[in-house]
Amino acid sequence: MLLTLDNTSSTPLYQQIVDAIRREIAEGRLPAGAPLPSFRQLAEDLLVSLITVKRAYEELEREGLLVRRQGLGTFVSPDGDVRSRQAK
Repeated sequence: MLLTLDNTSSTPLYQQIVDAIRREIAEGRLPAGAPLPSFRQLAEDLLVSLITVKRAYEELEREGLLVRRQGLGTFVSPDGDVRSRQAK
C-alpha cells in the first residue's frame, strides 16, 4: 500500500489517510481480509504521529471498512469493498 500525504493541503492529515485507504479499498487494491500496516509502521512510513494514524484507522473502523483483531492487526473488513463503493 503506497500512500502519499500533502502537508500543504488544507485537508487534515488523518483525513488524507482515510480518503486514500477508502480509495484503495474501492478500487480493489486492498481486497477484503488484506492486512494493513500497524499504527506505528504507517506513522513511521508517512512521517506523521501515531495519533494521526490511530484516528484515521478508528474512523475507517467506525465506517465498517476495517476490523481490528487483538494481537493480529488491522484488516479490510469482509464487506469493506462494498461499503467503500457505497460511500463513494
